[in-house]
Amino acid sequence: MNLLFEKGNGLTIGEAAFAQNPSGSYYTLTTKYGKDMIPTAGANAFKTATDITTVYAGSCDDVAAYKAADGWKDIDAITWDGITNYKYSFEIVGEKVKRPLEYYADMFYLNGKSLSSPVYIGCDNKATLEFFPPCTGVVFEHWADGTTDHAHGEMTLTSDTVIRVFVKENTKTVKLSLNDNKFADVAKILVAPEGTENWKEMYEFEANDCDRLRRKAKLVLSDYEHYYFLRWENPDHSVYSYDPDIYNLNGIVATELTAVLGINTYSLMVDIDPICMDCAAQLDHLELNGVNKGDNISDSFDYNTEVSVKFVGDKGSDYRYILDFWQDDMYNSVSEDNPYVFKIAEYTHLHPVSKAAAQLPVTVKANNDALGTVKLTPIDDAEVLPAGSGKYWEKSKIKIEATAKGDHINFTGWNDNAGDQSTWNTREILVTKKFDYVASFEKDSFNVVITPNSIAADSKI
Repeated sequence: MNLLFEKGNGLTIGEAAFAQNPSGSYYTLTTKYGKDMIPTAGANAFKTATDITTVYAGSCDDVAAYKAADGWKDIDAITWDGITNYKYSFEIVGEKVKRPLEYYADMFYLNGKSLSSPVYIGCDNKATLEFFPPCTGVVFEHWADGTTDHAHGEMTLTSDTVIRVFVKENTKTVKLSLNDNKFADVAKILVAPEGTENWKEMYEFEANDCDRLRRKAKLVLSDYEHYYFLRWENPDHSVYSYDPDIYNLNGIVATELTAVLGINTYSLMVDIDPICMDCAAQLDHLELNGVNKGDNISDSFDYNTEVSVKFVGDKGSDYRYILDFWQDDMYNSVSEDNPYVFKIAEYTHLHPVSKAAAQLPVTVKANNDALGTVKLTPIDDAEVLPAGSGKYWEKSKIKIEATAKGDHINFTGWNDNAGDQSTWNTREILVTKKFDYVASFEKDSFNVVITPNSIAADSKI
């Protein structure tokens, strides 16, 4: 058992000298079990403490006097020591720390005792400091001299001293992300303090594994039918966890974690129906996203991928086959668009139903040739059939244009009642029927008031 022979109330971290007992009449002998005894002359005062091995005098100058005092000298196998005569204090300096500095006292040991309890330096004046952080979030920075960078060190006091040690928090930025932005509409990463359900969408934050407030995270999907979670990955693509829920984010080694998600794929089948008139003689083909695929398409795509399928019919100088409509396996009409653009949501099997294109007459003229001109131009290989006949293939595209003559003549619209498009002077038209387009032009109107000799006349030009 070691005994610390103290004056008065004992030591504090910041002061090595012992305060004298208020009465000034005695010293206190404190055992390691916390029991105080008032010593008297002679060894009889310690009859109940037969395992005393060390006695600390209040001051190194007093050691010899106490050691020679009547009674003490008769106790065998006692080691005598005292408290250094130099005054010292211990100061923790924090760099970029968030906590009160008292928080770090338990991490440092001076001569084997935590700084959160009384600490003494013996008569050899040696101070040994050790750093034992409970977590990696706090790191030893350096001693007061600014050069010693190891956490365990020893110094010898030669004067009154302030022992300073610098610490910093090992704070890191933790980033959480999805492996592809295409999942952003259906997947969210939520973060909450451990022990709570206060989830918030979060993808970046400052973390420290010494934080009292630790964080947890989870990956949440709004669509589990078409999407699925695979794993969390480290920056080097090694697996961090197969569990969508992560606990103690503060303590992770990696500063970045990626949630790897997967998406279901679905087959797309498109083929030209052999049961149609003259199909064997037709040289039709299919296009997928602008690429010729022959007479059938067989591919697979991720859910919600946009695709474009197009039927390109056989044609000659006097004939042409065009798409009538797309139908599914149940012979339901799906769309008349060509190309047909849609998003993959399930297994899809389509058949193009074709027909011979009709030759439709289309004319375009102005309501008054003196006010404006018109022009009709075939586009999308919509040849005139025959040349000069004014006929165009069904479902081909043409462009019509109207141009006013002069600054005070306005184009007012077409005669087809097509809403806003009726007022566009240049339009693209899908030929679906016979039609005669008429462009209307009008002159600007002016109201002129002439007032000679206060006599007004209203004239309209």
